[in-house]
Amino acid sequence: ARGHMSYDCPLKDDKCFNCGKLGHKAEVCRAAKVFCFNCGEEGHKSPACRKPRVTR
Repeated sequence: ARGHMSYDCPLKDDKCFNCGKLGHKAEVCRAAKVFCFNCGEEGHKSPACRKPRVTR
């Protein structure tokens, strides 16, 4: 849809970075906490990591 800002987008879904499901965010997720294999931080998985990729 055109004519609106991204933060007002009616097509935007809240996707949880913890469990990957739509409709809620990680801070209110009831699933077990996940850890990122890229940066080691809690609350998101490596595909959603915003930090530079670490090669091991």
